[in-house]
Amino acid sequence: MACYANINIIHLTEPGQVELAYSVRYEVYVREQGYATNTVTDEEDEHCQHWAAVADKTNVDGTIENGVPIGTIRLAIKPDNVARLGRVAVISSARGLKVGPKLIDIFEQYCIKQGYHTIYLHAVSEKRGFYERLGYVVEQGDHEEFSEDGTPHIRLWKRDLV
Repeated sequence: MACYANINIIHLTEPGQVELAYSVRYEVYVREQGYATNTVTDEEDEHCQHWAAVADKTNVDGTIENGVPIGTIRLAIKPDNVARLGRVAVISSARGLKVGPKLIDIFEQYCIKQGYHTIYLHAVSEKRGFYERLGYVVEQGDHEEFSEDGTPHIRLWKRDLV
């Protein structure tokens, strides 16, 4: 099994860097979870901010690959200083390394610096507890599950960012 070190979160602002995010999404959404390839990208991507977690990967044969993408997150800007957190994905071999919380922390820091006061997300229902441990809550009126790409989701919020 691979081993990861030197995990860094990169704000993908340079041309072509967003491919790091897309490669993680492809691995997680298509290869691991069996979704269609058209779920990797959507019409919002070009208007969003993206981050990727990259790490140095030590393979079982001892070789090292530098800057391997292992996680991603996306910010979609909504009206009234509201940010939508989305497209969080971490490849299976890097789960348990706290990559998801690191991505969300960087995301929240960026939102605060940019003046966003509220973040919301549509979480896969079975991942609800992950987001609740990070301070996100289901608000009154949002308790009903809904389907996105055929999977049950629930809306969670974090307000009054400081």
